[in-house]
This record gives sequence, structure tokens and C-alpha cells, in this order.
Amino acid sequence: MQPQHFRANPPGTARMAESNSRRKQRPESPVRMCVICRRRFPKETLTRNVLVQGVLTIDAEKTSPGRGWYVCSDPVCIARLARFRPGMRRKGRKHV
Repeated sequence: MQPQHFRANPPGTARMAESNSRRKQRPESPVRMCVICRRRFPKETLTRNVLVQGVLTIDAEKTSPGRGWYVCSDPVCIARLARFRPGMRRKGRKHV
């Protein structure tokens, strides 16, 4: 006796192949969002900034521990980064 498939579309059917082709394709490289303009870019094109002893600094190697903020190369975003205050959105949250 052969095992019965209880799935609506058992593996190998045309219906399953169709659903696999409709899945979203993952981008080749990681995607990050600019913290200023909120647009998405490939990670390699953005500059990572971290908070070191209360000062926002550029993380050139992109290896510093902790939360990082990414900024695109748009001059407007770079200028606005000077006024950026990390953590303002999280300020109301209580740490447990």
C-alpha cells in the first residue's frame, strides 16, 4: 500500500512548481535603509555610523559592536546626520 498525501498540492505537481516561481527572489546582497531619507540601498553603498562613548562616529570597517545607523551618500542626508540623535524613537521604552 502506498502512502497517501494529505496535502492539497503534493510535491512535484504543476501547482507546486507554479507557487515556487511566484515567490519573491532574495536580493544578491543585504539591503539596509538610510536612517535619514528612509530609502533602501545595498549595504555596501551605505556608510555605517555607531555611537562610541556618546559620540556618533563612522564605522569604516563596519565591524564595531552595537547598534549601527546607515546613511546614504546623498549630500542632504549627510548634512542632516549632524543633527541626528540616535535613540529618540526608543526613549519612551523601559528597559526590563
